[in-house]
Amino acid sequence: MASLNWQCGTGGGVIVQGRNTTATFTNCNIYNNRAMNNGGGVYINVKESGAVTFTNCNILNNQVSGNGGGGVYIRSGTVTFISCDVYSNTAAAVRASVEPPPRLLSNSPQWSLY
Repeated sequence: MASLNWQCGTGGGVIVQGRNTTATFTNCNIYNNRAMNNGGGVYINVKESGAVTFTNCNILNNQVSGNGGGGVYIRSGTVTFISCDVYSNTAAAVRASVEPPPRLLSNSPQWSLY
């Protein structure tokens, strides 16, 4: 669980980055986090064959005071959401929940770009 964090740059709750990096998040709650830019809840920048998977996760009420992805910001990499709720995230500019939209999305009941 990542909650009530403030990150001065990117990724208020979680940062996943690096070459060939893989990460799996299962049954997690990422909420009430803040960042100045790019990923109030989660920032992802995995290069080359990197991949990130979220399963049964809630990503909500995160905020970016500037650009890009109040909930999740995907700079690079393959990202999969399975049975996740991503909603009520805000950004001052660009899309609020996920920026850009994820490559794969499966069985996620609540999904909001704004």
